[in-house]
Amino acid sequence: MRHPWVALAIGVAAAAVVGGSGSMILLAGAGSDHVPEGRAEHRTHLSPQTTLDPSDRAPRIARDDAVRMAEQSPAAPDRSRRPTAATATYGLFTDTQNQDAQGTVRFQQTLAWVITWDDVAVTALGPADADRSGLKGVTCPFRVVLDGDTGTELESFQSCSPTVTESASPTPSQ
Repeated sequence: MRHPWVALAIGVAAAAVVGGSGSMILLAGAGSDHVPEGRAEHRTHLSPQTTLDPSDRAPRIARDDAVRMAEQSPAAPDRSRRPTAATATYGLFTDTQNQDAQGTVRFQQTLAWVITWDDVAVTALGPADADRSGLKGVTCPFRVVLDGDTGTELESFQSCSPTVTESASPTPSQ
């Protein structure tokens, strides 16, 4: 029998959530000014339509728990396709391409963890008879995006476009 989720306060800076399975998820930074490891320092373009901006607010889900959740996601690449360890960065996530039926952007400045595996072999989609010979050996970052407060998976994607991090201050052109 599953038990409802119960939240327990641990000090001022964190809380724990205990589920019916006995698992515990640490909620980092709940009600504190503590900045957990992994905060985005500058705007980063993860793909042509997705960005991650710095956030002054810490996520409630701890970094290690976010990585574990992403690794267990059905969307995550299987272990044989992810030769590197995951990195986790949190910030305000925007995906301008992900819109509802009315054209409203679903994720705009949403506090999120972005879990990234670099060098994941590309899996081609499309017709079974398509020529995939050009993709042999091609690797790109694969990302799973989780809501920073609930751990709910928002989306996952693989983008072979360069990741671009904007500098803290623009360089004047000459």
